[in-house]
Amino acid sequence: MQQGKAKAALKNSELLQRFREVETLPEREKSVLLEIIGAYIRDFKTKQAYVV
Repeated sequence: MQQGKAKAALKNSELLQRFREVETLPEREKSVLLEIIGAYIRDFKTKQAYVV
């Protein structure tokens, strides 16, 4: 595996592990985290739309 792909796989693995942990949380906490993640992604995409 190429070094870049290995790093991407590791990051994806870390991200997947975090989501597995989130899945074990009570519904309220899960919902709050998903809202925060959604807001962050929305804001990132908005910023990208205005980058020259």
